[in-house]
Amino acid sequence: MVNHVNIINSQRKYLVDADGLSLSIGLILDRLEIEGRHLSIAFVSRERIRTLNRQFRGRDEVTDVLSFPSQDSQDPSYLGDVAVCPAVLSRQAGRDWQDGRPVTSTPREELALMVIHSVLHLVGYDHEGSAARRRAMIQKERTLFPIVIDSFPEFH
Repeated sequence: MVNHVNIINSQRKYLVDADGLSLSIGLILDRLEIEGRHLSIAFVSRERIRTLNRQFRGRDEVTDVLSFPSQDSQDPSYLGDVAVCPAVLSRQAGRDWQDGRPVTSTPREELALMVIHSVLHLVGYDHEGSAARRRAMIQKERTLFPIVIDSFPEFH
């Protein structure tokens, strides 16, 4: 079965190659052996991501990406939603995560890492909580990143 990715670009500063990104996310899901699922990714402004972060996480600050795993028991094929703030991603490219995640050097690489990170959250991985869970998620990011990085489109 084919996976489906709905991409919404509701910010105006950065251009996003929706078709290229959908193919890249499909590759991530394939590598995770996930079939017949769908998810949505919205590219949002700094103001919107701050509002979402405050509303859903109680943190009144701008962030790079938020993942919202589906709670819909009526549609088990729906993985959930992701909100991405390209303005934040483009500034944090090259950041040394100091926790073992791949270091990125370009906005494209940062987008790839954060999309991998978000998809992993949607399928049940979590880096908060136990050290074992954090290690498992970071290891999965390290495994997926070199496999899928070449498929990720530029965004600018």
